[in-house]
Amino acid sequence: MVNSQILEAEEVFLGLYETPIITGERQFAVVEDFQFIIQDLGGQCYDGGSNMSGAVKGVQAIITEKQPNAQYYHCASHSLNLALQDCVKNISQLRDCMQWVQEIGNIVKGSPKRKKKFADLDLKETHDPKPLCPTRWPVRVKSITSVINSYPVILHFLQSLAESNEDVAGKARGLYDQFSKGQVYLGLRICLELFSETECLSVVLQKKIMIVAGASEAINVVLKCLRGKKECRWFQPSMF
Repeated sequence: MVNSQILEAEEVFLGLYETPIITGERQFAVVEDFQFIIQDLGGQCYDGGSNMSGAVKGVQAIITEKQPNAQYYHCASHSLNLALQDCVKNISQLRDCMQWVQEIGNIVKGSPKRKKKFADLDLKETHDPKPLCPTRWPVRVKSITSVINSYPVILHFLQSLAESNEDVAGKARGLYDQFSKGQVYLGLRICLELFSETECLSVVLQKKIMIVAGASEAINVVLKCLRGKKECRWFQPSMF
């Protein structure tokens, strides 16, 4: 909502609702339970789910019919999330690197014994690898950085684990073989360059003072930066 006194947006938590039926009509019924005046609504912002954004039976269509001035915008941060997901999935080197970051995080975190073993090896305390969030694609920098900073430790950890009798020994051997390749380290550095920019953009897009024009400008700045990185020799021309 907008504070009418100072004309600033305010975030208000309205409640948690369980909706066994997730059709647009049912979701709109939940919105009506919030008991705010539809005619005062100045805009709508959801993800791309058909029950929310559908042009015929989605929540946005129902609200727009009642209040034409409440224009719908696809959540900018969610759009960034989808773009990154498609980008990485279509570049095999980056896709595989992110999968291996996920797997090394799962191995370390999957057992208190293994977590303790990794901590004992990591004398610099550069933080142990962390699994990736499957839905928040812009949030990757911390996990990638922890792997890069602990790279020698990870190699030693995987090698010793591969020679053990643990049930993940086979997976550890496969990961050790991959992490021993220079192209994997290069791929991680490229991922870090990409996600460092987009993670900052994600934070900007989620600010409550963000407007459409500001979001567009922020996106253009990041695109310009990424295109500049494209000129670096260690970036593949087909990436962007």
